[in-house]
Amino acid sequence: MAKATPHDQLASVIQSALDEYATELTTGMQDAVKDVTKAGANAVKKAARQKFGNGKYAKSWKFKVEKDRLGAYGVIYSTKPGLPHLLENGHMLRNGRFWQGREHIKPVEEQIEKEFEEEVVKKV
Repeated sequence: MAKATPHDQLASVIQSALDEYATELTTGMQDAVKDVTKAGANAVKKAARQKFGNGKYAKSWKFKVEKDRLGAYGVIYSTKPGLPHLLENGHMLRNGRFWQGREHIKPVEEQIEKEFEEEVVKKV
């Protein structure tokens, strides 16, 4: 049975319920961001290993989760700046020929977007 609340305290009861919901929502979103970002970084590492071997490039992929006033966001990055762009899109070689790029980041990005939406719905 619901607890009776006097009409002069109704605003404070509603506000506390909304604050509790906002806290749960923020925590769920932060957990979803962390889980999906970590899984995405591992997926990019795996794709890089499949396309380019177990070298330094595959090991260079890292992730971090940052918190700001609106919640949290995840960043997946390579410690070798510029190289992912060249390997994804292709580039000119020294002998004048063009090396065709191998898509390995774009499919993972699309997969992460879908996983994030599903994870947010599940957590919230």
